[in-house]
Amino acid sequence: MKKDIQPGKDILESVLGNYARYGMTKSFCEAVIADKFLFEAVLKGNLKIKPQSIRENDLYRREVLASQPKGFEIVRATWKQVNISTSIHGHPQFAYYQVLSGRYRMKFFTPVEGEPGFVRPTGKEILLDCYTNPIFHSLAEKKTYQNAIHTVTPIEPGETLLIYSEPADRGECFQLKI
Repeated sequence: MKKDIQPGKDILESVLGNYARYGMTKSFCEAVIADKFLFEAVLKGNLKIKPQSIRENDLYRREVLASQPKGFEIVRATWKQVNISTSIHGHPQFAYYQVLSGRYRMKFFTPVEGEPGFVRPTGKEILLDCYTNPIFHSLAEKKTYQNAIHTVTPIEPGETLLIYSEPADRGECFQLKI
């Protein structure tokens, strides 16, 4: 069953209203304002938008619904496999996940000081589903792709809506330091 994505609008409005506090560039806000019709359509649950691009692998299908090179990216991910984790990866300064259907486990990691590209587990883990905990967001003070470093493991097939302050495919993957 799919859940209404309206609750996330409050989070996004807060980000837009306070972007300077977090050291974000105006590009995220300007891109959202420039493409406000599309952005609002997505927030209201109109996900019947023709994707700008599609990338698919064995784990999930990634459809870019909207993208601004120096602004934001809105992605719909359809998760096909269960109990297989994504690579360990980070995201840009702002990352927003909303579960539309399915259940997911996120495990978090932190960079190993002095060893670029390596991370250690933080011990933090959350479960996301469309009923009890549908939203995860991260807003960092530094403009890098080392924010909210995590893996996603689908527990059951489903869909998520992802919104980033910059295109997420520029992100970095990490190796686990044992």
